[in-house]
Amino acid sequence: KRQSTQEHNKMILPKLKLTLLLITALSRVNAIDPHDDRIRIKLANTEKRQLKSSSYDELEATIENKYKSWTSLGGSIQLEFNYNDQFNVNYHLHDLPKYCDTCYFSIMDEESCDKYFNEDDHYHKDYVTPFSNDLTGLISDKNGDAIGAFIDVDNGNSAYKNTCKAAVIWAEVEGRSSKSGKRGKRGLVSTGEKINRRTGSKKMRVVGCGLLKRKGYHYDC
Repeated sequence: KRQSTQEHNKMILPKLKLTLLLITALSRVNAIDPHDDRIRIKLANTEKRQLKSSSYDELEATIENKYKSWTSLGGSIQLEFNYNDQFNVNYHLHDLPKYCDTCYFSIMDEESCDKYFNEDDHYHKDYVTPFSNDLTGLISDKNGDAIGAFIDVDNGNSAYKNTCKAAVIWAEVEGRSSKSGKRGKRGLVSTGEKINRRTGSKKMRVVGCGLLKRKGYHYDC
């Protein structure tokens, strides 16, 4: 009997030790207040560092309307990077003007879509921009849809450095002449930002915008 009791104790003791360790671990977890601002800020910063890690190679942006006359404009832009930091651009846009041949895509050196964008501020390292109507131009169909891709675009920056930059869609729009009060040929009316209302001259404008983020993740830049 004494021998069987000793054997029983040998079996029970490891289980008791494991139970005590679990109780101790749980007590430590419960001791952390999830509502503590310091804890939340620390966790948020850790998550942001992980999301902006240089170990990923795909970015995406949800494009939203930035021009009052085209309220339904939208779609998505996806960037796929390769080993030498060149990237392919896949775009799927809707509700552009039909047969738009002045529309093009670019990345801007801003981390917000609530900015006034200048065409000279494309995000690139070299002297010559990789973004223009000739290089990254897109043409919409009769329904205003544009689907396609650009291959081996290079702005000199990795996926990490392009993260949270503004992906924008440019288009040439025409203002209303103050003398005649008529619309331009495309039937588009300027909202007043940097356009010659006296002559109704055309000007390139940002009509859609979205921030580039790690594909599959949603977070604030």
